[in-house]
Amino acid sequence: MAPFALLDATLALDSDGSWLRQALPPVAQRLRDAVETFASDTTAAAAYAGDVQGWLKLTGYAGDAAATARALRCQAVDTLTDGGETLAAAQVLTAVKPPDLARLGRLREVQGRLDEAAETFEAADMPADALRNWRTAGK
Repeated sequence: MAPFALLDATLALDSDGSWLRQALPPVAQRLRDAVETFASDTTAAAAYAGDVQGWLKLTGYAGDAAATARALRCQAVDTLTDGGETLAAAQVLTAVKPPDLARLGRLREVQGRLDEAAETFEAADMPADALRNWRTAGK
């Protein structure tokens, strides 16, 4: 079961939730493992539009939380795109900073927005992908 509701609720408590934050260390590793695992689950990946960096910090993540959050969001976008959940993928993709033009191009291609996909692939310096989309669009 995905822990996102618990993590979001804990983040929302601010200083009133210090008791809950103190209770998390015994389960922090399991929560962090779940945060890392569910990015590949089509039923939970849409949640990665949320505060992934906050979830990682809350579970005591010692590494670069911003970079890891970006990587997990990108993984969630791939999962959702592959599963045909393009609206959810687009919502998660808006949270990816800095923007990932390659994934945006792929998402637009899957959505059938071939002209936009080609332009995005051009901006991402991916000429083979841009050409494939231009050709598929009949141009």
